[in-house]
Amino acid sequence: MGGEPAKYGTGRIYRFVALLVAGLLTCSLATFGWLNWQEKKLLAKREKVLEVTGNIEADEVMASFKVPGKIAGFTVDEGDEVKRGQVIARLETDELKVKVDQAKAALDAAKAQLLKAQNAVALQGGITGSQVQEAEAAVEQAEADLEIRSATWKRIQELYDSQAVSAQEKDKAEGEYKAAQARLAQARAALEKARSNQLQVNLSRDDVAAAQAQVALAQAKYDEAMVYLYNATLKAPLAGIVTLRAMEPGETVGAGTPVLRITDLKHTWIKVFVSEKKIAHLRPGTKVKITTASFPGQEFDGVVKWINPAGEFATQKAVNDQYDKDIRSFEVKVSIPNPDLQLKTGMTATVRFLVGE
Repeated sequence: MGGEPAKYGTGRIYRFVALLVAGLLTCSLATFGWLNWQEKKLLAKREKVLEVTGNIEADEVMASFKVPGKIAGFTVDEGDEVKRGQVIARLETDELKVKVDQAKAALDAAKAQLLKAQNAVALQGGITGSQVQEAEAAVEQAEADLEIRSATWKRIQELYDSQAVSAQEKDKAEGEYKAAQARLAQARAALEKARSNQLQVNLSRDDVAAAQAQVALAQAKYDEAMVYLYNATLKAPLAGIVTLRAMEPGETVGAGTPVLRITDLKHTWIKVFVSEKKIAHLRPGTKVKITTASFPGQEFDGVVKWINPAGEFATQKAVNDQYDKDIRSFEVKVSIPNPDLQLKTGMTATVRFLVGE
């Protein structure tokens, strides 16, 4: 009888241990299930969130003169904000102004020669035109008179042969006939001279054409000199901030030599690469959030502006020819408004795309 209480005590211990083990097992299973659920939830969230890293960039232009020369001075310095079309630098223009004056004088001289040639043609054309008409009329009149004198001379000759008229009358008719021949010859010579003068007018018209060509050439040289003078003033090709002044006043520059760098820092952007597995989730206009190490805890708004339709090979390569393939990536350009100029070019930024947003 003394062993029964011990037996009952041992049984209670076994039941307690069994319940404890069952409880621990249940808690372990519940904990494992919860952790597994949280892991799946996190994986699902990661599937919806795409984060890529890139560098902040901005449109920039190296402004340069179109003509060579010596820099007279700048109207802006590094850090200044400029507007598109604003004058930012000038070249010395003394030599260019002399060339403009020379070209203008040559143009005026060519125009004067053209006017002279045109006036000569107008004057000669009016005179020779009337001279030709008068000479043609004189020839017609001389021909008619000769025809009459010829007929008279023939009749008088016949009458003289029949002794119906005297020798004096015959000589008179012959003299008038020969005089008519002389007048016709003289009229024809005058007509030829008038026509020759008319040919000279045509040659003068060629002189007018040549003078017009000289005017066109002089005008082109004058326009060229004016363009050179105009291009001695450098204007900002875009609005932005002067981020570099590469030259100093007094230095001589060649055409196209970079002088100032202007950067549009108010409209920055990031170029990132997205794999082909995730690029289908992105569209132009997709909104994004950008974070930088320079501004921890602060997010900047952005938007997808452009997606390159042509993919590029990423650095990841196939490790199994049967199953794995090279992965292509696609260039994505994200625009970031930067009105306060907080963001600087070169900053590392993380772009977060939220699928479905």
